[in-house]
Amino acid sequence: MTRSATILVADPEESVRSFALLVLSSAGHTVLLAASVAEAAKAAAASPLKVNVLMTAAVLPDGDADAVAAAVRRLHPEARVLRAAEGGGGAVLPKPFDAAQLTAAVDSLLVQG
Repeated sequence: MTRSATILVADPEESVRSFALLVLSSAGHTVLLAASVAEAAKAAAASPLKVNVLMTAAVLPDGDADAVAAAVRRLHPEARVLRAAEGGGGAVLPKPFDAAQLTAAVDSLLVQG
């Protein structure tokens, strides 16, 4: 396991946010949750901790992955971005994903940082 980190999960699906909270907090990470770009920006601004990883859906109700990444990186420029999307590949975490895939993807980003 890598170091403990702060992960901001921005996804419109409650089930994805709940699953990520369970898995990532069990792995020792602090998890912030948001269902939209606006909520993610508020969570990033309110966090006393540095956001290490932003896990975001490709599309949110008020924007897309690029919009949420820009909003979070204004306050936490070092945040690494993990995109969770259906049918993704490469640096994208494909949906649906399991606990092992989620923790491996986050750990991989943390090792890079």
